Amino acid sequence: MLIWVIFAALLGAAVLVALLPLSRGSMRPVMNADARLMYEAQLADIGQDLSRGVISAADGELAKAEVARRLIRAAKDGDVAADAVGEATYRRRRAASAIILSTIPLVALSLYAAKGSPLLPAKPLAARLSADPANMDLAVALTRVENHLQLNPSDGRGWEVLAPIYLRTGRFDDAARAYANVAIHLGPTMERLVDVGEARVLAASGVVTADARAAFDEARKLAPLNAKALYYLAIAREQDGDKAGAVADLKSLLASAPADAGWKPMVEERIATIEGAPQVPQGGEAIAALAPQDRMAAIRGMVDGLSVRLSERGGTAEEWGRLVRARTVMGERKLAEEALAKARAALASDAAGLASVESVARESGLEVRP
Repeated sequence: MLIWVIFAALLGAAVLVALLPLSRGSMRPVMNADARLMYEAQLADIGQDLSRGVISAADGELAKAEVARRLIRAAKDGDVAADAVGEATYRRRRAASAIILSTIPLVALSLYAAKGSPLLPAKPLAARLSADPANMDLAVALTRVENHLQLNPSDGRGWEVLAPIYLRTGRFDDAARAYANVAIHLGPTMERLVDVGEARVLAASGVVTADARAAFDEARKLAPLNAKALYYLAIAREQDGDKAGAVADLKSLLASAPADAGWKPMVEERIATIEGAPQVPQGGEAIAALAPQDRMAAIRGMVDGLSVRLSERGGTAEEWGRLVRARTVMGERKLAEEALAKARAALASDAAGLASVESVARESGLEVRP
């Protein structure tokens, strides 16, 4: 019932605001401006005649009285005209008021009936945030935990609650940060380190970055046979271009897996994918011996692996130059420019090495700015 009282008050306020301009304006009598000026001029002339002695004081008073009488009569005549104008104005205002009084409530109620939800119970945010967590929706629970952690950033248990929510909702960067805070404030267990690494991989769109690899390495130190850490470290070898080593690691993982391990099909599928792709041969003669369609794939695999390794771990000026030249030869000019920019950042303290890479870039047709 309270909601309808509030709606009625708001509706009344809206109508009053709409009617306010119609209540303004004065209906005072209107006198012709020229007539007023004429009578004022006559009074001034009488005053001048009195000061010059042209007329006597008695005659002057009589003359002023006559002008005043005419001025009053003119004002009364003006009242009649003003009243005529005011009546028409009043009629228009009454019509406009009637339209407003009927239209605004009708439109408001129609819109609310079509778009509103009058039968739903009220759900204030404060009440929802203080409700039983078991009965909360995900958005409210997330807001509640985030508000708590803003005030208590060292609460590892809070981060432990928040991290999987971020992961389920696709906020992988936030999930990685939350899992890292869990490991910091509650201690780096094997499970927590693996969670950190996996969230970092998801945040990097499937690439096992250097930070992710470090987390998996730490997890493996605590549990050498942890399947998830071993799997991602094998994928890291594949991304480095060492497909044979990645397959060997994955097969070793399968050999030590329990018979009922639910993740075995995923590992088997990954092995089949890697083995089905052309292997990157070692040496120019081996690459030249491949069929033309496989040769380009092999070269691209080598170049991509070199790019990932240099981006994550850095490398020598010669390796950066080789990457820039390879990208240019393959027609990937934009990637070549990106490689040059990364080389400049990585070799900022090596003037000679940077000059060598820029020389390769010039030879490859890239614009090198001083």
